[in-house]
Amino acid sequence: MCQTVLRDIQFSDIAILLRSKTHFNEYMEFFANANIPLTCESNKEFKDYDSLLVIENILTGIEYFRANLNDDTVLKYVYTSIGRSFLFNYEDKQIYDSIKNKSYKNDIILKKCAGIAELSKTNSVEKTFNMMLSEFKFINNLHRIDRPAQNLEKIEFLSGMSKNFDTSGLSFSEFASFFKKIDE
Repeated sequence: MCQTVLRDIQFSDIAILLRSKTHFNEYMEFFANANIPLTCESNKEFKDYDSLLVIENILTGIEYFRANLNDDTVLKYVYTSIGRSFLFNYEDKQIYDSIKNKSYKNDIILKKCAGIAELSKTNSVEKTFNMMLSEFKFINNLHRIDRPAQNLEKIEFLSGMSKNFDTSGLSFSEFASFFKKIDE
């Protein structure tokens, strides 16, 4: 008979999400009195990192292919935003020319999004998220932007969240939707 063994809980296993900061000081005081460490991530500041904006655009691309959409406007936006990012650094002329002659549809950016979208159908949220980071060489390129250590922290936080989505039985699409709503 198989027996489930639980590990001890770690600080990084816990997240408290609040819609607003109205009562945050009460939480902060409670945690301080109980000697429990607390880190506050404000929604308005969460996506104020280049890496997270690019992740949002990649998630848009992945979801585009998962849903089999046929909207060139979305596809052009995904291609342009990721192409201009620190991951690819495409020149504006290159982007313009590839959109003009429609070769952007065969670019490696969209091929990667399509490939990850396909793999996401049979893999966990955490594995898909980590595949996305790997395919786009995300971590290797963080040195190209301001605050690489802080960007890495945010990415690690998201990786933990992706694992929590798996534990909760939620899908990759729900993870992408959650991420997009963070700053709303």
